[in-house]
Amino acid sequence: MVKDDNNKKKDNKSDADLKKQLELAQKKIEEHANDLKRLQAEFENHIKRTDKEKQQFSELANADLIKKLLPVVDEFEHALKQINDKGVEMIFNNLMKVLHDAGLKEIEAEGLADPFKHEVLQQRDSDEKEGTILQVVQKGYEFKGRVLRPARVIIAKAKSKEEHDNQGVGGN
Repeated sequence: MVKDDNNKKKDNKSDADLKKQLELAQKKIEEHANDLKRLQAEFENHIKRTDKEKQQFSELANADLIKKLLPVVDEFEHALKQINDKGVEMIFNNLMKVLHDAGLKEIEAEGLADPFKHEVLQQRDSDEKEGTILQVVQKGYEFKGRVLRPARVIIAKAKSKEEHDNQGVGGN
């Protein structure tokens, strides 16, 4: 009987050891699974980041190319004003469609001048509100929301009080 009690004690001790070993093995498996999940998430983030960087690089390269084409666009527009040729106009329109589809957009030059989108070349006396765009000297363009070239404009300048008073006297 003593032998049976010893065997039972050994079995209980070995069962307890096996349970501890099983628990340790399960904890290690859990740790390795968490490490694997973290590595997988880091790898996916790395892929997303490099894809975004590639996209940004591509957009910068496109913006640079389009910026270099803007003087050609200007010359094309000037030529169209000089000659009235439907074929040349069609080619120009096709070029502008390709550039527009790529992300090029003409900067609006109406209303008040925006210092981020308009370059003021000159101010002229006018009855218009000060800062109102009177004339566009050169069109400006944006590429995907980024200004490639500001519109070059002439804006209204407020008349001085003396000029304003003189006009009132001379008009009577």
